[in-house]
Amino acid sequence: MFDIERFLPLDEHRRRMDTLIRDVRSSERAVSVERIYVPGEIEHERRARRLVEGIPLPVALIDELNTIATTLGVAPIDG
Repeated sequence: MFDIERFLPLDEHRRRMDTLIRDVRSSERAVSVERIYVPGEIEHERRARRLVEGIPLPVALIDELNTIATTLGVAPIDG
């Protein structure tokens, strides 16, 4: 991590980043592209969704964990 304010005031940096993001998002998209993302945006949205909905697990993994749970005498995972 570095200190932005060593290069320019934080408010100026934020204004420039807002302009850059607006410009990138308003760019012409390829035919099959629904939305243009900026770096880290997909991960941020995924994290927020998983905090609410949980982390999806493959059925095979749930089955394997439930087999182990049965062996150990603990409650299975609802999947």
